[in-house]
Amino acid sequence: MGKGKRIRESRAAEKEALKVAAIQKAKKDKIKKIGIIICSIAVVVALVAGTLAHTISSAIRSSGKVMRDTSVVESDNFKVDAAMMSYYFNYNYNSTVGNNRETYESIGLDTTKSLKSQACAFLDDGGTWFDYFLDSALSTAKGDLYMAENAKKDGMELTEADQTSIQSVIDEYYDYASENNISKDSIFSLMFGQGVKEEDVRNCLELSTLATKYNLKWQDSLEYTDDDYDKFYEENIDNYKLVDYFSYTFTASDTKNKDTYAAAKEKAEALADVGGEQAFKDFVETEYRNNNEITDKFTKEDQDEGAKKELDKLPTIGATKGNIGITNLTKWFFEEAEKGDTYIHDNESGAYTVYYCTAEPYRNEGITRTIRQIILTESNYGKGDALEEQAIALQAEMKEKGLTEETFETYASKYSDDTNTSRMGGLCENYREDYFVAGVSEWAFNEARKAGDFDAVKYDGGYALCYYEGKGLPVWKADCKRDMINADYEEAYKEWEKEIKLTINEAGYNKISIL
Repeated sequence: MGKGKRIRESRAAEKEALKVAAIQKAKKDKIKKIGIIICSIAVVVALVAGTLAHTISSAIRSSGKVMRDTSVVESDNFKVDAAMMSYYFNYNYNSTVGNNRETYESIGLDTTKSLKSQACAFLDDGGTWFDYFLDSALSTAKGDLYMAENAKKDGMELTEADQTSIQSVIDEYYDYASENNISKDSIFSLMFGQGVKEEDVRNCLELSTLATKYNLKWQDSLEYTDDDYDKFYEENIDNYKLVDYFSYTFTASDTKNKDTYAAAKEKAEALADVGGEQAFKDFVETEYRNNNEITDKFTKEDQDEGAKKELDKLPTIGATKGNIGITNLTKWFFEEAEKGDTYIHDNESGAYTVYYCTAEPYRNEGITRTIRQIILTESNYGKGDALEEQAIALQAEMKEKGLTEETFETYASKYSDDTNTSRMGGLCENYREDYFVAGVSEWAFNEARKAGDFDAVKYDGGYALCYYEGKGLPVWKADCKRDMINADYEEAYKEWEKEIKLTINEAGYNKISIL
């Protein structure tokens, strides 16, 4: 985006001295008066001109017209202009950095400064953080264009249910604006950059929804055999084979003085020598209580609560080699350790971590679940009885309509607050227990659950209308399927790049509005 600057010049005219004092004074007073008038007019003209230019420039930027007139990337039938790319860019940036701000700041991103002025360590060519996030946004936009072109080729179009789902997303932004006293006309500019309006967000949502429809159809066309799963698992076993363990760290009081390491090491060795999981827990609990004695300000209840939190941090369930990361430790876990064995890792800075193997390397055979859900949150549907009545009323209405895929697609797109599943008819396929919100997970994984169950399930923060379709794949196979689909997508993407021409206008990058 170009930078504009105005240079203001002031000019002073020297007056010629007059020899006759009376004439000099008269002329000087008159010239001074005229000079003041002239200068005042000049200043006013300059200010009016500058203000007018700024107002016009600001109005143009606020309208978003230039952005809409500037294509960034387009295919034969679809286009992502600079206003739409502003949405892609800022949505991607906010969702990526918003939840991981501390992490990004630790690797050099200053969120208070312009992204264009900061070099990104991830880019070898010396690019900026703007380049980094732009690349991600472009990747998303290009993927949507490829799939939208394929959707058009297959005769796919957005349905009324799709438009309803899109409108529900738009309405959420307006609800947020209303709740926070933000002008309805400015909410999208505040969220996605100056000049971005509802029509731009809607265009993006329509494009991505059409792309998603094709993507789901494409995924449904993929078929994998048991041999395919077994082969993929063995070829990528480090990603799927798991271990369970306890871990606890003893740290020297002064890491700069190696003489203080001995006490920490001695305690680590004592913990490593205990036999059994309960003995490990008991040792840690005793250590905590000894280090956090009861006082007038630290009560028995405080100590009990602290000890419980300390014990809750001990177990790690389902760690892969990549999760552990320490070469010697991963070798021990996956090649040598048996259940009950211990290992001390010395980080050579005064910290000694004791690892206790609670489960030898295994494949997660736990069974996933497949349900359809419609999430009704308190923020959108009220609390208490009002929310419960709404959930029960919708449940009865859906039963009357018939619990078909089409019914769920219609109701999920219209009512569900879970935008991740609403456009898929609320489908949650091959979900692990920790993928659901608490409450829904207990319902879905109840052993008494049977296909066709349809209940209004209360959870902390709302209600969910849940329809149970049945058990899914084993966890390891579901994880493999996800990664196999991703691998096949990459191959398909390469083919789409050859078949579908995209025109990229790099000059349009400067028109993208960033927050």
